[in-house]
Amino acid sequence: MRGIGVPYKELEASKFYLPLLDMYVKYHQPNSFDDELVIHAIMDDMPKAKIKILYEIYRGDVLTTTGYTTHGFINSEGRPCRPPKNFVDTCRKAWEKR
Repeated sequence: MRGIGVPYKELEASKFYLPLLDMYVKYHQPNSFDDELVIHAIMDDMPKAKIKILYEIYRGDVLTTTGYTTHGFINSEGRPCRPPKNFVDTCRKAWEKR
C-alpha cells in the first residue's frame, strides 16, 4: 500500500482498518534465516468491502513462495464498510499504470 501512495498507517489515521479474513500460502522452495528475499504484493482487483492481495516471494530469481491474504474494511466501530474514496482513487490510478 505504501508503494502506491497510501501507507496503512494513513488508512488507520482515517479510522479505517483492514483485519485479516483469510490467508493461503504455498511453499515452492525453502528459505533460510539469512536469505535476502524480495516480496511482490499485487492487488487482485479493485478494493470494495474486501481487498485481496497476492504475494510472490523470491530469493534471487527463484520463486520460493506464493500466497494471498484477504482483508475486510471496517470502520472505527468495527463495522464492515467500503474503503474511503481517496484510497479507491489512489488504487485506481495505480491499477491503470500496471
